[in-house]
Amino acid sequence: TLLTDITHATTGAKGIGVATDLPAGVTASWAGDEITISGTPTASGTFNYSIPLTGGCGTVNATGTITVNPLPVGTLVADDVDNTICAGDQVIFTASGGSSYEFFVGVTSVQGPGASNTYTTTSLSDGDVVTVRVTDVNGCTDTHAGITMTVETVDSPTILGPVEACNPSSVSYTVTDPGSYTFLWTVTNGTIVGSDTNSTVDVLWDTAGQGTVSVVITSLNACINSNNITVDVSNVVDTGTINSSSSLTRR
Repeated sequence: TLLTDITHATTGAKGIGVATDLPAGVTASWAGDEITISGTPTASGTFNYSIPLTGGCGTVNATGTITVNPLPVGTLVADDVDNTICAGDQVIFTASGGSSYEFFVGVTSVQGPGASNTYTTTSLSDGDVVTVRVTDVNGCTDTHAGITMTVETVDSPTILGPVEACNPSSVSYTVTDPGSYTFLWTVTNGTIVGSDTNSTVDVLWDTAGQGTVSVVITSLNACINSNNITVDVSNVVDTGTINSSSSLTRR
């Protein structure tokens, strides 16, 4: 952190000699009867400095003490160990290393600064970087490098198949663009024939009325979405058989 300038007024001096025991990164300069100590310390500790004045009578030194507090070391962890979540999942971030914390998503401050060292969210997007600025009791700060989140979004599946069927009839339904998902089909007012875990399902409609076909898809990261369609099932109309006969009599 940049040091607030420290100044010493001088009288009768023509300049300064080599300063001793200033923190690394800090220097002293003289101009207009004033010594200015400035810079950014790169080491912590207590430094009792001495700066000799030149050009006056006798030996005169400007002295003082600079205390440089160590920077806090902020830590940040997410409760999702691999930092990969499904869209809308809750994630809790926990920081440590200070007395005050300010959380950011990207460059946007989303919480703090304050005493709470946890940040909970359900609104992350893929590639978001969550960081925290940690401040200690001395006002020194450290900003954690951040955690990059992978957020998977699973689109609602599209079901292809007829929405009108006869009773009885066997009909197939399928998911477009099945991708690398697993499937689980369910129906109402009908019966699944064969497997209910493929991208295509066969349904026997054997009851008139309104039925539904539903599917839940699950990704490799256990992210899910679902969809359903309504099917109108009608009885087959029996047209019967028409017999006709006639006789002709000549008179």
